Amino acid sequence: MAVRGRNVGLIGAGQLGGAIGAALLRAGTVAPGHVWVANRSGPAGELAGVPGVNWTADVERLAARCEVILLALPPAAGRPLRFAGAGRLAVSVMAGVRLDELTAISGGARVVRAMSS
Repeated sequence: MAVRGRNVGLIGAGQLGGAIGAALLRAGTVAPGHVWVANRSGPAGELAGVPGVNWTADVERLAARCEVILLALPPAAGRPLRFAGAGRLAVSVMAGVRLDELTAISGGARVVRAMSS
């Protein structure tokens, strides 16, 4: 995924979202100032102490600033979520959430469903 120079948003900073975000930073794929994290409880997990990472509780704010958005939250929290993502790429690691649901969640973003094993 070529994201260098683009803003990447993580919705959810738990174990999986935090690990993916940290890996993107370690690999140099994205710089900390280009990472946005939406997490209701504020900075958490592996990304909490990384200087330059942008934190918000507002998913719409994140979506307005990011070209690539990773959905890394429990399906029960993700299904009711809605944001304006048209023109963006949304990648979901939510188990069992179908592409049509992801399209509704992301407001028409291009969606990819990816699962870890």
